Amino acid sequence: MLGSAFKVSERRGQAERAEDHDVIATVHPSSVLRAPDRDEAYQGFLADLRVVRAHLG
Repeated sequence: MLGSAFKVSERRGQAERAEDHDVIATVHPSSVLRAPDRDEAYQGFLADLRVVRAHLG
């Protein structure tokens, strides 16, 4: 959707325009379980979801 140059690690949690709709990229939830610092990864994932909630109003 966002092209091969899009890097989730750099742009996650930011609203992007893709075709005729908004997209907010985040990590796959299972990546939190594999992260070296699960708490940090989980907090980052929650922050992404808060952006989605705010964007939806």
